[in-house]
Amino acid sequence: MLLQSIKVKSLEENTYGTGNLDLTPLISFLQKILLKNGEKLKRLPQSVLELIQETEEAFSSLNQDNLASYKEVFEMIYLFENGLRVEEKGIWALGYPVPQEVFYGTEDFYGLFDYNTQLVPKTKNKNVTPIKQLLYSVILERFYGVPNRNKILTYTVTKDQVTYFYELSIDFTFVDITRVSELPIINLASLRDKEEYSPEDLEPIFEVLDPKKFEFTGFTLLKFQDKTQAYNAERLRTLTTELSDTDPEIFFDKLHKALSDITQNSKITCSLLPLGKLNGYPIASTGCDINSIFFREIQKKLKTGDLDQDITAYLENPFPIISGVETSLDTEHPVFRKIIERKRLASYICIPLRHRKDLVGFLELYSIIPDLLGKKSLLMWHEYLPLLTHLTAEILAVFKTELERVILDNFTALNPAVQWRFNEVAANHLTPAWLRPPRLSGRLSSKRSTPSTVPLT
Repeated sequence: MLLQSIKVKSLEENTYGTGNLDLTPLISFLQKILLKNGEKLKRLPQSVLELIQETEEAFSSLNQDNLASYKEVFEMIYLFENGLRVEEKGIWALGYPVPQEVFYGTEDFYGLFDYNTQLVPKTKNKNVTPIKQLLYSVILERFYGVPNRNKILTYTVTKDQVTYFYELSIDFTFVDITRVSELPIINLASLRDKEEYSPEDLEPIFEVLDPKKFEFTGFTLLKFQDKTQAYNAERLRTLTTELSDTDPEIFFDKLHKALSDITQNSKITCSLLPLGKLNGYPIASTGCDINSIFFREIQKKLKTGDLDQDITAYLENPFPIISGVETSLDTEHPVFRKIIERKRLASYICIPLRHRKDLVGFLELYSIIPDLLGKKSLLMWHEYLPLLTHLTAEILAVFKTELERVILDNFTALNPAVQWRFNEVAANHLTPAWLRPPRLSGRLSSKRSTPSTVPLT
């Protein structure tokens, strides 16, 4: 634990000061516990109270000048609030009653601000700053009975080119708020019929209230929670819903960034490969195939006119390929073994994605550096597989719709015997859109079986 005063990013610029640091609200809280609970549950609250009393007698009441003298009290507050732990855990801190500054907390809490840490604004209105939202909302809760829905702030933290998402919750339980002037009458009709409301809904009310007419006494509890997985899942859902209305280049930029953030290591390469079938041949997205080792192998075989049986057999009945993650999980396959050895990969994972029993694509992960991909990687990506599968299926659906539109707009009724050629021309006409057929040279073997990927025509 560290005794160190730092400003909280994006909350530090305010004209309200920090409030009055005081342990009185905590003392009142502990005394109430002692009146209600049985003897066994009184021991820890009683110990905290006794320690506070001893420290106050020795060093006077808590203030910003004697923080070091109260370090043992702060440690007890941490134990009381987080439960007894052998090791320090959590991203937790104690802050001033107006929480623009913290003075004691875990190393992880302070460590977050060593990186590029940015608050994600809830509102575009610059007049309603985050600290205003916090103070006004807690005043509305205490004096007007309006539930406080603005005490959680979202931050992005960028480490080594990877973006993580954290939610900062601010607890005002141990803060007393008193008014220094008459309490204004506020019309809450605009909130009456709303189950949820935004900061914008509160703007008219904010104009009436003035936090400077209230005194904040006590201390706040601040706690970060890592919400990266939940936010990344939401990013994938958003990409899926906005797919048909997004420019392909912008879409793939967002997708590559999302996949990079999910990977959580810039030295691990990720490829999400939607794989369809046009005229019997596998085709992939120009936006997704750039990192795919497997599809490069397919393209190489197509260009030489030799899509061999090993590849077509695998496409008909795909299964996960794992190498270099753990010896017991290694999968032997001639095509992938050659790729792994030729590329000198330390680890490689290829997971087929099926949507309603049809193969819609693959997820590939690989690295030339040993021990970066492990069981933890498999478990983490497993959580995203349903969303990734849905997304790849939607990409294929968008391309099929666009392909049909191009044929309808540019070509007359076609003889089935030459339909395949117009399909290929129409697909190239979509460039640089979602998918493109491979450029073929030579003639494919007539013995080639047809891959069981999703047909686009």
